[in-house]
Amino acid sequence: MGIAILRKEKLSIWEIKTFKGHWNEGKLKDILFRVNEIIDRYEVTHICLKRSSKNQTSEGLSKLISEITFLSKRKKLVINQYDLQDLKSLFTDNYKFTKQSMFRALAEQNPFLHEQYNRELKLSVPYYEKMFEAIISVLLYRKMHPPQGLIVSPFSPLYY
Repeated sequence: MGIAILRKEKLSIWEIKTFKGHWNEGKLKDILFRVNEIIDRYEVTHICLKRSSKNQTSEGLSKLISEITFLSKRKKLVINQYDLQDLKSLFTDNYKFTKQSMFRALAEQNPFLHEQYNRELKLSVPYYEKMFEAIISVLLYRKMHPPQGLIVSPFSPLYY
């Protein structure tokens, strides 16, 4: 799970949270507990979710997104969902722009992300990808909507 939090126009938190093991109801509850904890601790007012394409969406991910949407409505939070093309639009209109190109552009614009970006390049299995997508989600939201309060993107597709 990628987490990114903007506070007063500044990226204040960016991290990865993993939930090990196979998908089950216990894992769903653990993730929802963590989301609720983040909402309460950081006084979240907005949630941005990165939508996966239909062929990448599992039953578990669909249920999780449904539960997060329900939680957001119950807590009266604004919720926005973006797909990969939406995220890419922050950098270019080029349809063939890759995720790696997007992450590189993000790191170039935000030098404090160079370390994580360089680590990601060395890994055979993506690790920081979710965090980068979370950051891009909140930056896209900020670009599309005047900033107000705290904007959070706790998800961009989740680990299973």
